[in-house]
Amino acid sequence: MKDQESNAVYFFVRGQKDFQKGNYQNCIKDLIYAQEIFSSIGNKRQSAETLLLLGTAYYNINQFSQARQFYSLAISRFQELDHLPKIGECALLLGEIYREEGEFKKSKQYLAKATDIFTNLSNIEKLGDSWKELALTYQTDLIEYSAYPARAVNAYKKAIEIYKKIKALDKKAEVENDLGHLLVSQTKYEESLKVFQNAL
Repeated sequence: MKDQESNAVYFFVRGQKDFQKGNYQNCIKDLIYAQEIFSSIGNKRQSAETLLLLGTAYYNINQFSQARQFYSLAISRFQELDHLPKIGECALLLGEIYREEGEFKKSKQYLAKATDIFTNLSNIEKLGDSWKELALTYQTDLIEYSAYPARAVNAYKKAIEIYKKIKALDKKAEVENDLGHLLVSQTKYEESLKVFQNAL
């Protein structure tokens, strides 16, 4: 069993190094092998971490359905471990992927879950990220957006408020830019001008 675990760790570390270098195909091969071993020996924690990294590797090469499958497996494993920060991280990532795939209802469900978790954990930056992604989902879901345009605006404003509070100025400026463009599309030119000025 120790030999199996050391083999799994070897492939995980090698996969991590390939991930950091952007060699995602090699990374995926090693991580799948490591994941199979971690799973077979009952190392749920390391299995969950491997699944999460696999999801991100697939996401980085735009294979969203594969990424979604691995993130879904990871969130289930982290739920078994009751590891809230990682559950929140997986929920945030699943929310992004479901939006990319046009599954807006599921996207909003996962992003709402992420905002709840990060609120409870007082992880303010991740909370801001969750509101930003939720705003993008509201904006991208054209059916809901045409019926409730204020939801996207309010979500962007919450993200801006959070980023301002924690002095994440680059993220704040990025979200203000997104909000400014949204307001222009709503012909709210004066308000958009103020938002763009704040982004500078």
